[in-house]
Order: sequence, then structure tokens, then C-alpha cells
Amino acid sequence: MHYTLDGVVTDWADKSYRTVLLFPFIQLFMLGLFVFINIIIARSKQQMDPANPEESIKQNIIFRRRWSLFIIISGTMMVLLFTLPQVSFVYPIDPFISFIITMVVVGVIVIGAGVLSIVTGQGGSRVNVTNRKTGEIMNRDDDRYWKLGVFYFNPDDPAVWVEKRFGSGWTNNFARPTSWIFLILILLIPILIAVFAS
Repeated sequence: MHYTLDGVVTDWADKSYRTVLLFPFIQLFMLGLFVFINIIIARSKQQMDPANPEESIKQNIIFRRRWSLFIIISGTMMVLLFTLPQVSFVYPIDPFISFIITMVVVGVIVIGAGVLSIVTGQGGSRVNVTNRKTGEIMNRDDDRYWKLGVFYFNPDDPAVWVEKRFGSGWTNNFARPTSWIFLILILLIPILIAVFAS
């Protein structure tokens, strides 16, 4: 059922095994997605600063570990959040309370991601592993592979995932067919789940 903030039911659907299985399927998809993201973090191409190779490797390891831990924590919170609708099938939950819990969880995840990005920096550039100045930009000679400055397209690079040029996190090497296969699957699976539950 769909509620307004006042607790008024605005839409509903007849219960069936498909509607009952909708949220468990969503949880399984999310769990698989978060595990997949952690695999990406572990296997993505490691960027190294030629001027400070040892320091940049240490920074990159810390960067990956922090984001991996964040994905585990935030992923667990999101999966648990989807238990609320399932519990409401058995025990009525005030829609306003569900709304507040959802906003708190989303807020914690968004703020946490922002703080982690600021404190850690891309590739761990703001992590102080030595006494040298942190936050410096790595020397990279790959401008020609960044289309519009955002999309990485390098057929000669075997890596499927690379660190983003701007911001924090990872992106795809769009020259690799494997990259497109994963993107299509990530988009297709939720659609199939929705069709199954309809």
C-alpha cells in the first residue's frame, strides 16, 4: 500500500506471492550489487603517482579500505531498511515513523559519503601517510582518454574500472565490452523484478 504523510492510503494492490516476494528480491539485488561494488573496489586499476610511488600506494590502499567499509555499512542499512515494508505486512507500522526512519537512513548515508569524500580525497590524496603535503594531484598523462573530461575510453587499457578523474569513487572504462555488459545487467535486473511483481 502507498500512504501519504498523514497516513491516508492512496493506492494499494492485491496480495499475491509475487508482491510478497518483491521486497526480498529487491534486497537480494541490493546485496548482490553492494558485493559487486566491493569487488570493483578491490580489482579496479590502482593509480600511482610516479613522483611518490610508495606514499600514493599507501594512500590508495587506505582509500579503498575506507570506501569498502562504507559500502558494507551503508549497504547493510539499506537492506535492513527494506524490511520495514515486509514487517508492515504482519504488524502495522505508522507510515510517518517509516518515513522518518527512511529519511534518517538516507541522510546518514549521504552525509557519510560527503564526509568520507572530503576527508579521504580521490585515491586517498588527502590521507596523510607521511609528513609531506597531502591533497596534491597525481601526475597523469591520460587526458586524451577522458571524453568530455568525464568518460574514460581507452581500448588499450585492460582495466574495466578506474578511479574517477573528478570527485571520488570509480567509473567504467567504456572501451571495454565487459563494462557495458555489467551496466546493462544492473539496469535490466530491477526492471525484471518490477515486471515479475506486477
